[in-house]
Amino acid sequence: MNIKHLLLPSPISGAKGTKQGSGLGRTLCLAALFVTFATAAWADVVINSTNFPDGTFRTFVTENFDTEKPKGSLSDAELQAVTTMDVSKKSIQNLKGIEYFTALTSLICYGNRLTQLDVSALTNLVTLECYNNSSVMTTLNATGCTALKTLKCYNSKLEALSLGRCSNLATLDCHSNQLTALNISACVKLTSVSCYGNSIRGDKMVQFINRLPPKTSNTNLNLIYNEDASSGNEIMHAQVLAAKAKK
Repeated sequence: MNIKHLLLPSPISGAKGTKQGSGLGRTLCLAALFVTFATAAWADVVINSTNFPDGTFRTFVTENFDTEKPKGSLSDAELQAVTTMDVSKKSIQNLKGIEYFTALTSLICYGNRLTQLDVSALTNLVTLECYNNSSVMTTLNATGCTALKTLKCYNSKLEALSLGRCSNLATLDCHSNQLTALNISACVKLTSVSCYGNSIRGDKMVQFINRLPPKTSNTNLNLIYNEDASSGNEIMHAQVLAAKAKK
């Protein structure tokens, strides 16, 4: 149905203007009603293998969040009612579909078999714990998570960690991954950073040190600690001095 066509008025002239105008009013009401119904239908997210490819995650969503009839889909009200989610240790390989839960403030998904995780749509997220993902998770995109304060993504195989616009991030624990660079330029409120056991070296280490936020009166910045002598990071003496100067 062409909504735009429904909204086009007919010529109004002379004595017929009032009657034709009333017809137009009815047409506009019908068009508005159609748009309302269409929007409501589009707001529902069908629980299927397209929207939730991982069978285990799909079953978890069905059993925990599909509360309204008819079953088989999630309404906007059902989605917005979910503010915390714990899917830890369930052998989940794919969390596609998590982007529909935009009201989430806490996502706990550690101990799974994820290969990548994109939470960029979750702008209300405050806590994300996705560590110990069977050492197979290579990418994590948290870009745009402006409310995020705590991120624990250690002990995987992360090669890329995107933290753009994470302006409220205070605690970052990404140790024991395969990161060769770590851009924290947007993370102006960092108070604790743990990134040992990666491969940040040379110019990339210089950039990382330069991007560390300066210590303020309410900041106790734990720059880098290394309890693993086999850490792949390389920190030169000049970089250590630069890091200390941030305190």
